[in-house]
Amino acid sequence: MLSYTDLQKGIIFIIDGEPYEVLEYHFLRMQQRKPVVQTKLKNLLSDKITSRSFHQNESFEEAEIERQKMKFIFAHRGNFTFCQPQNPQNRLVLEEKEVGDGAKFLKTNLEVELRKFGEKIIGLVLPIKIDYMVKNAP
Repeated sequence: MLSYTDLQKGIIFIIDGEPYEVLEYHFLRMQQRKPVVQTKLKNLLSDKITSRSFHQNESFEEAEIERQKMKFIFAHRGNFTFCQPQNPQNRLVLEEKEVGDGAKFLKTNLEVELRKFGEKIIGLVLPIKIDYMVKNAP
């Protein structure tokens, strides 16, 4: 179980059965009041961002997120095909809504990380650095 002070940036936890990732974290302590943590959270299932405050009596369950390395092969008509780096025959096809905003940065043979919450794929994590070639510039 996580306490309200454990909600640092990047922590993934469960509220109402859905996984949330902490984007921003601010600890506030006023003079005569109890301490409060103000956070900005991203729902990993719906991609909605909300602000929420937590008090010292609240605790949370840490989300078990499975991370799997995959290699992007190609895209065709809104479907994106991935394979495991060590086993190219084991392929996985995802729709554009499952891949998210990272779809426009994918290129052939790019290794990415898929996040799973239970059996549902909740996102795609791109590498920090990707090399591209500029073909046309004004």
